[in-house]
Amino acid sequence: MDAVKDAVGGDSQWPVMFNQDEGTFVTVIAAGDTGNRHVVMYPCRGHEQMNIAFAVPDWSLKRPSELEYSWNAQGSVPEMVEGIQGFPPWLQRVFSRTPRVALFQVHGQEPLPTYVKSRTILIGDAAHAMVPYQGQGANQALEDVEGINALFADILDRDNIPSLLQNWDSISSTPCIRDSKGFSHFSG
Repeated sequence: MDAVKDAVGGDSQWPVMFNQDEGTFVTVIAAGDTGNRHVVMYPCRGHEQMNIAFAVPDWSLKRPSELEYSWNAQGSVPEMVEGIQGFPPWLQRVFSRTPRVALFQVHGQEPLPTYVKSRTILIGDAAHAMVPYQGQGANQALEDVEGINALFADILDRDNIPSLLQNWDSISSTPCIRDSKGFSHFSG
């Protein structure tokens, strides 16, 4: 967070994210161009760290064919800084001082044929395609659990569990993301 504050300096365009007394803020900044580039950033760990994700389409990368399916492939700071052109100057300064960059692809996912096997069910980000930031997989798991709790509220016989889960599966197996284009996300 100190490195981010230093990079931002006194720039008046900076969103109010440093004041813990006012809560935690999520900032989404879109490039507003045909590249569908956007930055998502938010403080974490008691405002001691800043999580920043930069999404760009694969075609905008210098070597899109060399992308590997990984959650922690090494990204290029210079390429990321080049990709952030057109965003506010304070954000360009933040990116230019990033110590490390991870590169990973995010793809749409077609629904599985089923999310249930006997008395076992997939929930959360195991069942719903999510971007890997903002804790949305955990949030979806909590939402799934609430739905399952309501479904099982009046269960009297454990032999009914498989049929109740099949009912759940028939109404909950639509993924959250249906994007036919692969996007690479930079995370620093």
